[in-house]
Parts: sequence; C-alpha cells; structure tokens
Amino acid sequence: MKIFYFSRNVEIEPASRYRIYQYLPFLTERGVRVEIRPLFREFYFWILRLPLPLKVIFQLCYCPYRFAIRAFRLLGIRDADLVVIKDQLFPYLPYSCEKVFLRKAKRLGVDLDDAIYLTPLHGRKLGKILGDCQFAVVGNKHLAEYAARYNRKVYLVPTVVNTERIGARTDWRIRDPGGVVTIGWIGLAYNLNYLRDLEEALRELSKKFPIALKVVSSRGVKMRGVDVVYKKWSLAEENDDVQGFDLGIMPLRDDEWSRGKCGLKLIQYMAAGVPVVASPVGVNAEIVRDGQNGFWARNPAEWVEKLSILCQNEELRRGFGMKGRETVEKSFSLSAWAPKLDEIYQSVYRDKCQEPGG
Repeated sequence: MKIFYFSRNVEIEPASRYRIYQYLPFLTERGVRVEIRPLFREFYFWILRLPLPLKVIFQLCYCPYRFAIRAFRLLGIRDADLVVIKDQLFPYLPYSCEKVFLRKAKRLGVDLDDAIYLTPLHGRKLGKILGDCQFAVVGNKHLAEYAARYNRKVYLVPTVVNTERIGARTDWRIRDPGGVVTIGWIGLAYNLNYLRDLEEALRELSKKFPIALKVVSSRGVKMRGVDVVYKKWSLAEENDDVQGFDLGIMPLRDDEWSRGKCGLKLIQYMAAGVPVVASPVGVNAEIVRDGQNGFWARNPAEWVEKLSILCQNEELRRGFGMKGRETVEKSFSLSAWAPKLDEIYQSVYRDKCQEPGG
C-alpha cells in the first residue's frame, strides 16, 4: 500500500512530527510506503518570528511559492492508494481550489488534531473537506464529535510519544544543588498566553519556595516577580530539556479551542517521569487523573496549592512520576498506537478494494 500524506510542515513542527513522521519506521516495516509532502519548510518558522509588517510581506511571497509546489506535487495523486491531508491543502484558499485535486484521489482521509474550524474562514471549508473524505483521523473525543457531523467513518488516534526514545526519571529529588525547583513548560510561542495566565500564581509561589520557571520554546516570556529561564527549543535537545524539569505544567483556558488540544505537553512530561499539574480542560482531564498520576488546578489558588504540595513532597513526586510514565506507556505511546494506525489505513484500503471497480 502506498500513502501520500500532505503534512502542514516538516518534522520540526510538533503536529507533523507526532502525527506522522514518528510512525514512518513502523509503517515501513509493515510494508506501508508513506511519502510525506509538507506544505511549508523550516523557513516558515523564521517568518513567523518577524515583526508584523515584515511577516506579512514574507508570507505574501513565500506562501504562493509553496502553494505552487504543492499543486505540482498533487498532480500525481492518483499514484497513491490512500491520500491523507493534515487539516487542509491550501490554508485560506477556498475549498474549490482543493477539490480540483482531491477528487482524483482513490481514497481520501483528513488528519485533525486542533480545532482549526474555529479560526476565520476555516469552519465551512473544513466541514466540506470532511464531507468529501472517506475517513477522518482525529486526536481526541471533542474533535471526533465535530468530525462526526460531516463524516461517518471517524477514528480517534491520540497524539502519542515514542517511550523507547524518552527515558524516565529514576530520582525525584530536586536537581538544583541550591534547592531551586525547576517548573517546566515546553511549547510553541503562540501558546505562551496560557503560561502568562499563571503569572500571579507563580509570583505567589515564588514567595513560598525557591522556584525557576523554565520555558522551552522559540521565544521566552517575562513575569514580574518570577525567575524565568528561557531555553531555545531544538529537536535534538527536546527530550533532555523535558527530563530536566522537576515539575511540568500545562495551563489552559476553559474554551472550545482548548478542548480541541491533544495534551502533548502532558504526555511528554509524563513519559519522562516528570510529575505534572494541569488545567482539567478537554483531554487534559483524561490524561491526568487528579491525585493519582498528577494534579488538576482550576484557578490561581489551586495552582499555588498543588505546586506547593509537589515542591515539598519528594515521595508524591515519585509516585506521580511513576504513575505518569505508566499512563503514557499504556495509553499514549507509539508502541501502543502504531499498530492501530496501521490497521486503520489497512481497513480503509481494504474497503476501497472491495468496492465495485476497486
């Protein structure tokens, strides 16, 4: 079986890396040939860091160029047994531009791991894409409910990590010789607003304990009264950075956009054996079982309370770290889900072959 996967970006982007690139070795072993055809390259992330006027200018030049390359690569779409698109082919262009190409696919699916239907111009378009696809693969129950409005064949495949590449902590003592607790957050820069929501709570916590907020991203953040340590994200050092956290946090706002998220930060922390505190929003409340493998925190007071408990309780950190690792190995690991993704693709392919003329 041959699959063309039209990803949003190259491996450096988390969604592309965790939704398809990490599956390649396993799928190849099963005889599935996957050709990943990214829309953007690393240069696009450089553009996103530019000041607004320059960013717009570069996007107006770069995006049409990349759209043209994608259009050229779509000409051979009939050569694939399955075609999977990440969200959409041409962001912000009307669906008619995509349908010209997609109607030539033998079997078509869409992979969705964010509530992009809430963003301007994307809602109606994504509904049309889902309606014309033969199947959809989504990252959580909230997205599954949305996709099911337009498509009868929806498969839930959570975002997972390769636990064979991520080693778990075996020592839950505070690593800093001076006793400073490293509270870690990793993610894309456009999600830093969730972290800024914790400024008051972290400032209050700083009055009680020596803490440092370590931010691993493409840019840092400033918080009054909080010692913030910025570390530029790199693919090669990502796992080591996460393993260096004493505690991992994932704050969210309780809205529909947040309910569409797939909890990658939590899964990364927990795979590394790092105890976690999270907002119980969307899939976060499924990944973290409050008081068993981590803590929930719903407001600033609870963030201070739960982080304070973990700052001073090594045994609880150990328990959460071990339980968190077990949770990921069982329910959010590549080894658990790669066979299931392969079976989904094989099932869709068999259905096509059994159709008249298939």
